[in-house]
Amino acid sequence: MLKLLVLAVLSFGCTSSNVQFEKPLPPNGINEKEIPGYLVGEYFSVSEKFNYLSSKKIEIKPTAIVLHEHFKQKIAKLDFDTIKNLSIVNNTVIELNGKDTVRYFFTMENDTLTIPLDYEDTLFAFDRGDLLRKAGSFFYLNIKQADVWDVFRIKQTGNDKITLYSPNNENDIELLNKITGITPADSVKKIYNLNKKQFKKFCRKGGFSVSDDFEKLKAD
Repeated sequence: MLKLLVLAVLSFGCTSSNVQFEKPLPPNGINEKEIPGYLVGEYFSVSEKFNYLSSKKIEIKPTAIVLHEHFKQKIAKLDFDTIKNLSIVNNTVIELNGKDTVRYFFTMENDTLTIPLDYEDTLFAFDRGDLLRKAGSFFYLNIKQADVWDVFRIKQTGNDKITLYSPNNENDIELLNKITGITPADSVKKIYNLNKKQFKKFCRKGGFSVSDDFEKLKAD
């Protein structure tokens, strides 16, 4: 599925960040042993509730958070013909990936292929060294990336509703630069080391400003 997933634009902006931290947040925080029960469940993205081309869902377990995303990937037939290792037989796209063969069903309309794709990714897991910490009403997801951390926060914002936040735009970066007095040299990945006072100021001044709202799926 690699070639087709490269063509798909993963829209889950709150789970990818150019801002990283040297240490888990909050600084000197206590590591929680599991995700609290009131957050556990399956949630759909409110922003994509009426989007027929894609939908995303997060599954929160006591020890992990998993992203499930469904796409209807559209590819013009002319563009498709330029992609190596892909061929069409009847209503099936066949991808040759080394020794493996992957098949996708598709529909065709006006010389455009529509291919349903399902994507799953574990965003957070205790068993791979990720850490969960709490400050106020927020839980902080500290996701280990080699020698740095991606940090997001999650909060229950109503009955059966949660919001996921990330520090992933220019306002967050400018605020971090101002608070720390440091402008990271790397133009792609911005890495910061916040002490307790700086962390509190970052949150108080509106840090973690990128948000995505989710609503719990109700049992039938």
